[in-house]
Amino acid sequence: MRKIPGILIAILMLSISLASYGQSSEDDYALINVYRLKESMMSGGTGLTIKILFNDEEVCQLLTNTKLVYKLHSAGTIKVKCVAEFSGSGIGAPYVETFEFEKGKEYHISLAAGSMTGVKGESISDKKLKKIAQNKFADTIELEEKES
Repeated sequence: MRKIPGILIAILMLSISLASYGQSSEDDYALINVYRLKESMMSGGTGLTIKILFNDEEVCQLLTNTKLVYKLHSAGTIKVKCVAEFSGSGIGAPYVETFEFEKGKEYHISLAAGSMTGVKGESISDKKLKKIAQNKFADTIELEEKES
């Protein structure tokens, strides 16, 4: 009978430490998912890269049919700018939107590039997210903002 209270205390301590560990990691950052679905050859987008900038600092460049998963530690008001490029030169109009990113939340942005239009983007609803989730991306880039 004396072994049972010791085992219960050990289980309780383990569950408390796991619960606190899981809780703190979710609140450390906002998770931003950026999707660039495969474009058709007719759109002219397949030969373009999309440069992604947060508050005018380059995060990465996305090719067609690529997904970015980004952990953003400095949540708050962030200007997202996406520019289509061909051989280092800007093409068409950029997509620019200001977001209020909150730590512990997940965000989804869809992008498309065209040689005549530049970049079009939108924040994705749950309905559109289900459709995008069915896509098989050629590559997924996982990055994390450096904490200052």
